[in-house]
Amino acid sequence: MRVLLLKIWPLCLIAGAAAIGVYFGETFIQQFAFHKSLAFHFPFYQLITGHLSHANLNHYLLNMGGLIAIVALFYEYVNAKNQCVLFVAGTLSISIAMYWLYPKEIYVGLSAYLHFLFAWAVIQDLQTKRISTYLLMSGLIAKVVYELGFYQPGSTEALIQMDVATETHAIGAFCGAVAGIIHIWIRRKKSASST
Repeated sequence: MRVLLLKIWPLCLIAGAAAIGVYFGETFIQQFAFHKSLAFHFPFYQLITGHLSHANLNHYLLNMGGLIAIVALFYEYVNAKNQCVLFVAGTLSISIAMYWLYPKEIYVGLSAYLHFLFAWAVIQDLQTKRISTYLLMSGLIAKVVYELGFYQPGSTEALIQMDVATETHAIGAFCGAVAGIIHIWIRRKKSASST
């Protein structure tokens, strides 16, 4: 148990920070949500904190369930150093991409980062050449394509009492895949130079 906590303490901090946001509700959302019009002005922190803001408890719990599932699936790639770097790089790259590609003014939630993390981990796991990895990658691609082309609002929106930002899922998955490829390239370059 202690080893697990040492590996995932950054994820616990993310979950805790997001829980604080749920507790303070609308006040937290107005101050810390990603506001497109303010993205490159004074409150730079919103590029990161927007991913920690949640509309309500149900929204938070859905995202925490996703975070737990990703950690369970890709346990071998989860460590404190990776998670700190990935969270900052992921939230910043997603927020910058959302500035240009996301049509709405405000974004709250961890789902774009969860898609980032899932895509990054799948790219790492492709090195194992397991069939399950290809199935997970296919599932991610199918989900994103479905959401972009065929998704109809329904029960999830009713549960979290807001629109699901499906465009951000695609942005997160794309940024995560790029980060995964860059990570593998850097690792290979380091190992080639050390031999």
